[in-house]
Amino acid sequence: MDYIKQKDPDILALEEINTQWITKLKPVLKQYPHYQEIPRKDNFGIALYSKFKPKNMLTKYYGTIEVPSIVAEYQFQEEPITLLFTHPVPPGTEQYFKWRNEQLQDIIDNRSAFSKKMILIGDLNTTSWSYTFQNFVKKMNLIDTRKGFGLQTTWPSMLPLMRITIDHILVSEKIQTTKREVGPHIGSDHYPVYI
Repeated sequence: MDYIKQKDPDILALEEINTQWITKLKPVLKQYPHYQEIPRKDNFGIALYSKFKPKNMLTKYYGTIEVPSIVAEYQFQEEPITLLFTHPVPPGTEQYFKWRNEQLQDIIDNRSAFSKKMILIGDLNTTSWSYTFQNFVKKMNLIDTRKGFGLQTTWPSMLPLMRITIDHILVSEKIQTTKREVGPHIGSDHYPVYI
């Protein structure tokens, strides 16, 4: 809660969220009048909170596995911007590898449904250096906001020498990233990312 209060983001995306976390965070979440919460008992609950009113905020499912994503459409300076918040499954087994890739491919296949200006946020369960990630960024025509800001590793928080970058914020070319940082340890196995 302290990190959210300190940074006071205009848009807040939370992953691996359940009803207990939502209840615990309610005092700090009051400042976000627009939100979509999809708590789950597994690691795939997500919630998106916004100070800005979106044109719409919808729950979507990509790929064949029932893992939620949130798509919010905003209007900024008379231009539409899509914000897609997603959390594909980790590729820990052959089946999960297939499901993760299906989710990412389904998002690519739906690129035309999103605005040209786009922000994509999430633990994509793939590193910045993998073919899967590089291909996804290229086909989505997005830019990795991490470029120019160092490694910015985010997971696992308990193994500093083994940490990798799997939590991403991607933007379309006309959106400029002026600041990007990885926050402090907040009790999660992931570090928060702030832009």
